Amino acid sequence: SSLYACGNITSLSLKAISASPLINRAMPLLLLLPDAIGSVSDSFAALWQSRQSYSPSYYLERLFRPYGQQVYAFEYSALMVHPVINTQRLVQQLPQQAQLDCLTHGVGGVLAELLALAASQAFNESIYQDLHARGEADLANALRELVRLTQQKQLRVNRIVNLAVPLRGWPLAQASLTHWVSWLSAHQRPLLGVTPHLKLFLPVWLGLAHALKIQTDDLIGLKALQPTDPLIRVLND
Repeated sequence: SSLYACGNITSLSLKAISASPLINRAMPLLLLLPDAIGSVSDSFAALWQSRQSYSPSYYLERLFRPYGQQVYAFEYSALMVHPVINTQRLVQQLPQQAQLDCLTHGVGGVLAELLALAASQAFNESIYQDLHARGEADLANALRELVRLTQQKQLRVNRIVNLAVPLRGWPLAQASLTHWVSWLSAHQRPLLGVTPHLKLFLPVWLGLAHALKIQTDDLIGLKALQPTDPLIRVLND
């Protein structure tokens, strides 16, 4: 999981950050959070591609002007890592006292919601006690640690713009890997038009996972997106 600076906004070229970036705290920071499948470019580039009567560079300049050069993106492992852990890792890499505007796609919106709730201290002892009573001590402890990290960094989430975020869960997350392979085969053509990297990554990964008899429950990040998972219930209470 890594935080990147967006060097060229129009092409979404990313520059790796080795340490917490220095920012102008008087200005907000724009944070791009992509979907579980694909990269930042896969999630967002198609939203501002050139088309008739539309100049992406003109509108993007207007969109990003309030942020100066403070546009960042977070790429993460969504299938193998729990969303709360991914959000913890994001917080650890964000600059101190950052004011955040989040633009998200898919699972990235789950991370943004977790970040906003932690920053506002919406997770409290009542939630932790309820999770402990339901046998979900690990989730309670992870949320508590997320709040601690967020408060330590003094982060503030000003606004979130979400696109296709599974805040009520993702039914496909309950499917077996056999169903995943079948679903991908059925939808491969339209998906490749949006996320070309799927051609190289997902068929091989899912096929290998199926051959090794990995179960959906082994994929911690995917399991957390099931509509019946305690995390989804916490986000909707």
